[in-house]
Amino acid sequence: MAKYRSRAAADRTLMAWIRTCLSLIAFGFGIPTIVRTSEYPIIS
Repeated sequence: MAKYRSRAAADRTLMAWIRTCLSLIAFGFGIPTIVRTSEYPIIS
């Protein structure tokens, strides 16, 4: 039973890391789009 709980905890941790990485990647792709369409562009 302890082995199952450890495996489940490791799976949850891995999924959390993957979710965080995908969110950061999406955020990185979204920022240039927002900056380009902004009324006051920071980067020309």
